[in-house]
Amino acid sequence: MTYGKQRKLTAMALANLLATNDPEVLAGVSGIFAVLSSVLYDVKDLDRDGALIYTFESRDEDEDEGCADGRRRQALKSSDPVHAGQSLATYLKEKLGECARRNGGPEGFRRVVAGVDGVILQQMEALLA
Repeated sequence: MTYGKQRKLTAMALANLLATNDPEVLAGVSGIFAVLSSVLYDVKDLDRDGALIYTFESRDEDEDEGCADGRRRQALKSSDPVHAGQSLATYLKEKLGECARRNGGPEGFRRVVAGVDGVILQQMEALLA
């Protein structure tokens, strides 16, 4: 995955999976946290450096405003969390908080992430702070 929006979408999907509290998903929490920390670092790094992510996005003048399909696409894009401008850190905090609540609060969440590498946990804490 080389494009920022695709990486962000993947991280958001993985965070949603954590919030399901599915035992099979929670068994893979170590790998999920590795991906989340990597993407979060990349996204924050891009934001800080002001780097551009080059992807093709249609411009408004490319869309026929009277076209029903164009309006539908614009409505979908504006409701899409990846395009809506929501911070990845904020989104991850919400989903990790939901996972913690479903696992009995902070103590239960610590049990869930007990197998995650300590360095990755420290990175996540720093990036989400």
